[in-house]
Amino acid sequence: MRCKCSRMKTKSQLRAAIIVLMLVSQDSLAIQTDSIPLSDSYVMAGNPATTMNVRREGDQYQIELSGGSDELASASTAADCFIHAEGKREGNRLAAVFTALETDTFSYSEREARAENRTLEVVFESEGATLVHADTFGYCGLGATFEGQYRLKPAK
Repeated sequence: MRCKCSRMKTKSQLRAAIIVLMLVSQDSLAIQTDSIPLSDSYVMAGNPATTMNVRREGDQYQIELSGGSDELASASTAADCFIHAEGKREGNRLAAVFTALETDTFSYSEREARAENRTLEVVFESEGATLVHADTFGYCGLGATFEGQYRLKPAK
């Protein structure tokens, strides 16, 4: 009988040790969000004509997206789209709201931006970023999308 109690204590101690080891391992494997570069240039995986530039200004981040259509698509697909958004970082996520933008071929006023309140969300990882949401329906032409994976732009 004494031997059984001793084994039960050992099993309980072993279970506790395994749980502690698992928790410590998970913590050490977690992505350190401070090491993720958030101010950089990215290209969309599989569509290098679509780019995302992110830069920090104080506690805000500016995001500029350009492209949206597959460069191999036919002439009847949507023309390029441009987005400028501003937001705050929360861990490895960046939620932003579209802001006014003026280019030679594209215009989006501050009044439109306030009225429509379009948003986007980017999740940053050590090897790149994923744009998980971009409210572009009715903003960009049909067939244009920015959602997907991005990789850091290669240095020249």
